[in-house]
Amino acid sequence: MIIICSFSLHAQNAFMDTIRPIKIGEKVPDILIKDIYNYKKSFAKLSELYQDRLLILDFWAVTCAICVQTFPKLHQLQNEFSTSLRIMPVGLEDPNFMTIRDFLKDKEGGPFALKLPYSVQHHEETLLKKLFPFRTVPHLVWINNAGVVVAITGHQELCRQAIDKAVRGVKPGLYEKRDKKIYAINNNSRKIIIDYERADGKTDFGTRLTGYIDTLRSGIPGDRQLDSRITRIFSINASIASLYQFAYMDSISDFSHLGFLHRIDYPDDRSYIPRLVALRFDNSVSEVEKQKFNQDSLFSYEAIYPSKISVKQAKTYMVYDLDRFFGLTSRIEKKILTCWALINLEKKQIKGPTDHTNTCNTAELVSIDNKIGYKYYKVTTERISSFVATQLYNYLIVDETDSEDVFNLTLLPIRPNSIAEMRDQLRSYGFDLVPREKEMDILVLRR
Repeated sequence: MIIICSFSLHAQNAFMDTIRPIKIGEKVPDILIKDIYNYKKSFAKLSELYQDRLLILDFWAVTCAICVQTFPKLHQLQNEFSTSLRIMPVGLEDPNFMTIRDFLKDKEGGPFALKLPYSVQHHEETLLKKLFPFRTVPHLVWINNAGVVVAITGHQELCRQAIDKAVRGVKPGLYEKRDKKIYAINNNSRKIIIDYERADGKTDFGTRLTGYIDTLRSGIPGDRQLDSRITRIFSINASIASLYQFAYMDSISDFSHLGFLHRIDYPDDRSYIPRLVALRFDNSVSEVEKQKFNQDSLFSYEAIYPSKISVKQAKTYMVYDLDRFFGLTSRIEKKILTCWALINLEKKQIKGPTDHTNTCNTAELVSIDNKIGYKYYKVTTERISSFVATQLYNYLIVDETDSEDVFNLTLLPIRPNSIAEMRDQLRSYGFDLVPREKEMDILVLRR
């Protein structure tokens, strides 16, 4: 038995060594998929899964919020194409985090429960990962009923129109997801865009400003002196306005006055900023259109300097880089502006705990009346005003609660810039919005 097991393991390793990545237009090998749940059996050949239908393998992880947020969409599409489509999420286990099974058990009964058949991959280098290599999730592989890969995409391309084409044998014409060689994005990471560690042990210093990078998560700025040699700042997949906000963050005492996009006097099309928010929150905008917007309008910046350059100095240099690259001039100016102030209602008790200990300041996605909102746990009024500002993006929002308490509340998206709808939600929790005139520091961009 030992000899047989050893031979079997050797044969399996030899087979793994022969596997090469499958490209669009190529047929997949008929491999065995193990550890399948919510299915008639715990394993299946790949050919069984794509027989008589389009198969979409959706690779995901418990650390990927976007992956989990798409679960309701997966169910909706599966129900709509019940006889011609099979969507199979493939969960990637990470020993440093909760297991896939435990994670999904916690979601049972909620809006993000997973009822589709799914597979759990327990190792980094699985057979599926070798066939369809990737670095970021969500990662979707579209396989037609002949076993041919017709698309490899991110979550943006998963839509009814594309599936309808694919099941009819028409090329879906989707944007192909091509993962670049990237590095972990956090302040402890030594690399993102610039590989500054040379083979000779020396360091390459410099700056990079690139277009949208679809394999990196958006909206993650950071700055840090990593060690005795390195100062590094970065902002990933951000709008022009957001890049300038990050660069000016240390230039004024109250950065909240620069905290939202509409506070920037952008020189060209004033519809740019409302359009960005609409693409974030308006479900009527197609995923393909969102992807095109990202490609056209978002940028990534990173700078690596010797440690003698402080973070504040590095951001000053960033302003110079942005001005030169975008052909703008930028400065902070004082202006009298009409704004809406978040206040406490004096005669109404505020709902929620006011315990100062164990401040979570976290949010959980919830689905109420087919609207995806946020259930906040022990959040500060600063976090509340931030949400309000994303919904009322044509208005300036300031926090005048003067409160150090924390609160529990659930807030839902509203019609764009509907002050009345937002006030109704806030009043139910003892808050309100009132008009004010204030002198504020404003970041102004001009040609």
